[in-house]
Amino acid sequence: MSIPQFVGNYRVIRPIGTGAFAIVYLVERGGKHYAMKVIERQLDNLANVKFEANVGMFLNRLNDTPQLFEYFSDNDNYYMIFEFCQRGDMKNYIKFHSTMSEITAKPFIESILRGVHEVHLNGICHRDLKPENILITSMGKTKLADFGLAAKFETINGATSDIVKGCVGSPVYAAPELFLKSEYSGQKADAWSLGVTFYEMLTGRLPWKSQNNKKELINEIKTKEINFPSNMSHECINFLKGLLTIEPEKRMSLIEAINHDFFSDIKHRSSMDTFDLVTNFEPKNGFDDKVDSSSKPNKIVPPSNTPNTTAKIDNKLGSILEKINRMRNSS
Repeated sequence: MSIPQFVGNYRVIRPIGTGAFAIVYLVERGGKHYAMKVIERQLDNLANVKFEANVGMFLNRLNDTPQLFEYFSDNDNYYMIFEFCQRGDMKNYIKFHSTMSEITAKPFIESILRGVHEVHLNGICHRDLKPENILITSMGKTKLADFGLAAKFETINGATSDIVKGCVGSPVYAAPELFLKSEYSGQKADAWSLGVTFYEMLTGRLPWKSQNNKKELINEIKTKEINFPSNMSHECINFLKGLLTIEPEKRMSLIEAINHDFFSDIKHRSSMDTFDLVTNFEPKNGFDDKVDSSSKPNKIVPPSNTPNTTAKIDNKLGSILEKINRMRNSS
């Protein structure tokens, strides 16, 4: 994938991240830096890109996800302009530091837990939580990124359910029930992924040896007893075991994790009580299904100074999002 030096009013500086379906570039506009996610335009990915963009706009109300300022497209690509998190992602942080002490990791871990909890409160589960999707600001605040595989909690007969369908995400971080069941609790699946992520943060490695063969990986997850370093505290081991419990109904919830004794020595923290899910995700804006035929390669209509005005209103988007969610849950 190649892009020009300028995309609208944004000057492209360098790539700062790559994924299976996108490249993220550091860009500059008006003296400020942003992260521009570029997804190659294909006939079969419009619905998923719309969903991700609208989840991003919906979650702008939180301080736990990078702000999505605007999104637009040209003949070749879809573009999303995000807040730039200067300290990169947790994966690179782990690579640089090898391992984290418990005292160093605790503020990160608590911040991540509270962030995912807030996302759940707003009726969304991430389903692809891993170090690469946890960003760090210049102030050390963690932010949850890449909601391309997220799912929306449904309201059935007036009651909210976090049950979702579909085996998605990175296998080494995915909860075992994703491979074994057609439907599962989105909240408990995210809790497992956080358990694997926190283990990696604290040890510098994954808890599984079989990382490339899915069948062997599932067998290892089901049968292997996880090894913990001898210098790891009892509270930390108990905390990780709670998140990495095979049976989802016995697995520690995020509220239980936030209130765990592992964090008892952190000052100025508040405990959390049980909560009711909120499912008011009703985005209305999206990418156009069609691109202006007059657009030329390497040239797009510059985005407005007002965030998101380049994304034209799609009156059918609400129903499209519901269809996307139903398709995901039936897969």
